[in-house]
Parts: sequence; structure tokens; C-alpha cells
Amino acid sequence: MAEIKCSNHPIVRHECHASPRKGATMALRDDGVEKPDGPAPRPTLLSVFDLDRTLTRLPTYLPFLLYAAWQRAPERLLLLPALLAPALAYARGSLPRARMKERMHALLLGKALSAREVHLLAEGFAERLVRAGIYRQALDLIAADRAEGRRIILATAAPRFYAAALAGRLGIGEVVATDCDWRETYLTPHIVGENCYGDAKCAMLADHLSAGGIERDRAHIRFYSDHCSDLPTFDYCDEPVAVNPSPRLRAVAVDRGWRILDWRGSAAAARALWDEKNESQLGMAR
Repeated sequence: MAEIKCSNHPIVRHECHASPRKGATMALRDDGVEKPDGPAPRPTLLSVFDLDRTLTRLPTYLPFLLYAAWQRAPERLLLLPALLAPALAYARGSLPRARMKERMHALLLGKALSAREVHLLAEGFAERLVRAGIYRQALDLIAADRAEGRRIILATAAPRFYAAALAGRLGIGEVVATDCDWRETYLTPHIVGENCYGDAKCAMLADHLSAGGIERDRAHIRFYSDHCSDLPTFDYCDEPVAVNPSPRLRAVAVDRGWRILDWRGSAAAARALWDEKNESQLGMAR
């Protein structure tokens, strides 16, 4: 078994072979080795979906902030040029991704947002996404995986407060996402723990499964994503599927023989190369 690193957690890539149940009757093979008497327990079937550009046509973080600012305080949109300096620092690598997201949040939404406002903005944005921002094929795929008896999990770098609202509208009950700090009943821009991205997403997914009592070697995980930042989670899962892949991810998927789904038109697929090179400078942080 090959070991990969997920943040500070060593994660082992498992083949999906269930271990014998505790207390199961054992029999001896001809060579004297014990084997379980009867079929092994069926593995837990999981389908894990990334959000931005996997289920949705566009990234969601900046569009959410713009939507929310327009709804509650349109004058804050005049502050957008103030994001240029932190965006350049982020592009140079001197400002971490999580800190960039916090600054964007603080600038466009302020430093405290009431629970009622958060709920209304999250639900309004989720409604818009479901109506016009999610691929129809993505909805069909979620339904098909659910019909197979698979548990559906949304794993995204997006903030939990709107990712959960969207998941609810898609009938998804489990969400692994970036958490923001709540002070009493007010949401702040401060990110609690890790931004659910890259290695951190893989570690947070593993923690989520462990907390739910799911043993990794008794689960079959199918993972869908569009971006190479999710390679740690692709390596952690049993069945990787590249969806609307960036050029780098497409190359990896072809090299490793992964299934590829692409729901974009040819023009949109061509734009993906430009997007991959420029999304950090534009502040389209995941």
C-alpha cells in the first residue's frame, strides 16, 4: 500500500477489502489459513463531490461575496480595488489562501454578520445556483449514485454556511467544508482550522469518515473533482473521476487511466487553461 501525506496526517491508500467481522465464524482453507465463514460485510459506498467547477459552472466564493454585498450593502462594491494589494501578495505566495479569503470576506461583508442575514444570503445564493449555476448532468450523476445506494458527501473549500445551504437543496446531508468563526450569533471572517483545500481537504474528509464510524478499509470511495489541488483526495479514494478537468488534471487522469467526464462546451473547455493560470491573480480563491 502506498502512503501519501494529507496535511499532518499520514493517509494510507487502501484497497477496498473488508476485514472479517468481529465474532464471525472462521473456517480453515486447505493450506491451514483461517478464512471467514460466509460473505464479508458489504463495504460502505460513498460518493464525494467537489463543488466549484465540478458541480457548478463557475467558482462560487467571489460570486457569493458579490451577491451578498449587493443584497445587503451595495456601497461595499466600491471597495473592490482595495483587494488588489492582497491579491498580488497572494499571487506572489506571501499571503496564504485562507488569509486572502478572510480579507475578501471582511471587505465585502464586514466583520460581523447576524445569523439571520447569513441564513437569508446563503439560501438566496443557493437558490440561484440550483436554478442556473449547476450542470444538469451533475444533478443526474448525484441521483444515479444515490440510486446505487451510495452516501453522498460534498467536500469543498467553500464556506460551510452557504455550502450547507446548497447541499440541502441537492438532498446532500453530509458536508466537509471550510468553517468560519461564530461569535455568539454573529459570523466573522476568521477561518477556524484549515481552509478545506488540497492536503487539508483529504485530512478533513478522513476525519469526517472516522467521526462517523466509517472504517477506511470497509468503505469504497468514489471521488469527483476538476482540479489538481485535489490530488491528495484522488489518491486517498478508490475510484477517482475527473470532472470538467483543468488541463493539468486531464493530463494526470489520462496518464493514470481515470474516468473523465466533461460537460463543458468546447469554448468553455478551452477557457479552462486560461482560468487555471490566472484564477489566483483574480482572487477566485477556492
